[in-house]
Amino acid sequence: MNSEKIQIPLMYDPEKFPVLETITRKEHAEMLKNDFEGAIAEAVYLYKNKLHDFYLPKELRGDLDYVIQTHKSENRHVQNFLDFMEWKITKSDTPNLLCSAEFTSKYPETNEKVFSELMANEMADEWILEPNVKSKKVRIDGTVRVSKKFYKRNATADFVEVKDIEIPF
Repeated sequence: MNSEKIQIPLMYDPEKFPVLETITRKEHAEMLKNDFEGAIAEAVYLYKNKLHDFYLPKELRGDLDYVIQTHKSENRHVQNFLDFMEWKITKSDTPNLLCSAEFTSKYPETNEKVFSELMANEMADEWILEPNVKSKKVRIDGTVRVSKKFYKRNATADFVEVKDIEIPF
């Protein structure tokens, strides 16, 4: 990888961050570049010398989750995926059956591999992949979809059946 081609995202917004009014955009970019290079150098040093640790203090877990969620929503594919899943769950005629073609036809800039990764990372507990050796035709939301991979929603027990004889009144 050519490190000179790495672009550091630069957020220079003096309205949002009034402290930036005291420095120029170029000074700000240089500060960020130095901080970034220093952080990378420190990370490489720790990794090469096996000084890193994959454990995180419990009190920082919430912060890490917050940062992860914040950056997920900035990713166009993830945002499209979350919007699609919200539609699927609330407005679809077949909310318990899903095919990647539904998503890729709505968002053609996203390929099936990205969709599969998002399903595995974001919806692993909620949806189960049911792969088949042969392609199947299934009608989903009025459109016939042909695929070898369909996802079915996990049956979750949000409600429990109570028999009338169990109620004392």
